[in-house]
Amino acid sequence: PATGHLQNHVDEVALASLWVCKVDLAAAAAPGLPASCTSALTSWQASAAVNSYARNWDWDQVHGAAAAMLFSMRSSFTCSSCSSAVQQAQAYLQQLLGQWQDTSRRCPAPDFTVGDLAWLTQWGSLRHTGNIALLAAVYARELGADVIASPAALAATRRTHRCWVRSQLGYMAGSNPAARSYVVGYQPSGVQASPQRPHHKSASCSPDYSGALVGGPGNDDGYADVRNDYIRNEVT
Repeated sequence: PATGHLQNHVDEVALASLWVCKVDLAAAAAPGLPASCTSALTSWQASAAVNSYARNWDWDQVHGAAAAMLFSMRSSFTCSSCSSAVQQAQAYLQQLLGQWQDTSRRCPAPDFTVGDLAWLTQWGSLRHTGNIALLAAVYARELGADVIASPAALAATRRTHRCWVRSQLGYMAGSNPAARSYVVGYQPSGVQASPQRPHHKSASCSPDYSGALVGGPGNDDGYADVRNDYIRNEVT
């Protein structure tokens, strides 16, 4: 239940229900939609009713992950009452990714830093960007001719999403104004600096916590490698 700073729990229920549905579909011997999938659609609708404007995917907000899951399973949801839910999931993903990829967007966040990082909030900025990049990659992979009939248009749409994903991961890996990696121990050219003081208990006695992605820069692309700055250095 929603308490304190938590938003609500229906998105978590929707995502979990869709996972159960996916497992049951894989194990089903008889044709037709398993009962778990009917239940999952109901849970999805409940989440969509209150989370349709969510701009992020994190530990508290997983509506985007549920949308991507439902969209990827659309070939199994062919009933007339299912199609509206699938269309709703697709529309949400298009809206969400459009917000994150619109370089002309400045307010409200997400907007873009001077270094072209899609930036939502100062606390762990890269976790939000990385999560949305994963959604964009999944969406590009799952797009098909049933969504975009023209092969050229389909290829162009996939390319747009994948290029954006590459640009954001590139920023995290060192292609940014500071010429630094935000992944501990990762220096692609040997010139970029990488974080030495991540805020994490496993790094408290040693600066080496290889592979960890730190929180990331502010909206001015600024960053300081300081362990007690948990906003920018907490492992994401």
